[in-house]
Amino acid sequence: RRRSLMRISVRWTITNNSFFQDDIISGSSATTYGININTGNGYTVTGNYVGGSAPLCGGTPWTVNGTLTSCNMYAIYLNVGTSSASSVQGNTVKNFLWQSSNTGSHWIGIYIGAGNVNAGTVTGNTIGEPTGTGSITIYNAGNYGNAIGIYSTSTGTVNISNNSVGSFTYSSSAYTAGFTGIKVTPSSSAGTTTINNNLIGSLTTANSVNSACAGMALVGIMSYGFTAAGTVNITNNTIANLS
Repeated sequence: RRRSLMRISVRWTITNNSFFQDDIISGSSATTYGININTGNGYTVTGNYVGGSAPLCGGTPWTVNGTLTSCNMYAIYLNVGTSSASSVQGNTVKNFLWQSSNTGSHWIGIYIGAGNVNAGTVTGNTIGEPTGTGSITIYNAGNYGNAIGIYSTSTGTVNISNNSVGSFTYSSSAYTAGFTGIKVTPSSSAGTTTINNNLIGSLTTANSVNSACAGMALVGIMSYGFTAAGTVNITNNTIANLS
């Protein structure tokens, strides 16, 4: 079962919208999307806000609590083609309080499932905040349940540059769970991915990202799955004040 505030499948420009939840809800066995783009090419996603209980990610946090259940959150999701690149620029995802108990449940700020995508190459996207703590607070009681700022499994050409991922508080009672700022794992070991000039954590706030888990590592940038058929370039990124 899916819950999407916006789900589209043709070329659109999506700009200057706010997606928020103005009531405390109980989790369900579902994936919740702020923006869900599924198939097509050449999308433009700019200046949108996902989170909170009011426009511009304002008010109280977008809250899922009560009985812990199995649920994913993909704030911005793209499963697109390679004919022309889609662009994701200047979006903000913040002000969340999220709980899940399912094995393999994930909270992801920007998820690039497939296709050619430029994320932040013109104007960086902000996941959480570059200063302060607790803009996004997540508790996951299930194994392999992770919080990821920006995630790509695309085998196309992906450029993730100039983005900020910070002000996360993550905790879990499970052994194999944790936080990753940017993660790329192409499904067929192919593709070309650039990760450049991103900030994970904060330049000024101590413990900007705090991950209290039973076992799994706290990771700034993770890349695996590439072979000779694929390329990943990781340059000029800053990872600071993770704990």
